[in-house]
Amino acid sequence: CLLHKSGQWCKSTCHLPLGGKKDGHALKSATTYLRRIGIVAVLGLPEEDDDGNATSAVARKSAPAPKASKDDVKMYCDELRRADLDPKLCASFMSDHGRAPASELSGAQLHQRLTWLVNNASAVRSWGESR
Repeated sequence: CLLHKSGQWCKSTCHLPLGGKKDGHALKSATTYLRRIGIVAVLGLPEEDDDGNATSAVARKSAPAPKASKDDVKMYCDELRRADLDPKLCASFMSDHGRAPASELSGAQLHQRLTWLVNNASAVRSWGESR
């Protein structure tokens, strides 16, 4: 359940079947994962799945996507400014939420982050004002 200071709230439930071993560790692992993805979904945060392959039955081996170029990062910052967002505020927001710096993202991830920040600009600004 997510409660806002205004008194509004939202709540959701989900069922997560356990496969394989059905012990305390499997239950805790599944619960932790479900909690994390639930929080990300309810708050509309961008997610970078850093451990998904480790918990999957089959780990995929693929080359990491190349990092965005300096020009891509500059265009990202320019687009943030066009949306009336301070790139430093956005960087702090992402850092405080455990996200990698823009310079470490691939071009596709950078675009995804830009889209999310522009769509959630008021929430990012409010977060900055509350700091």
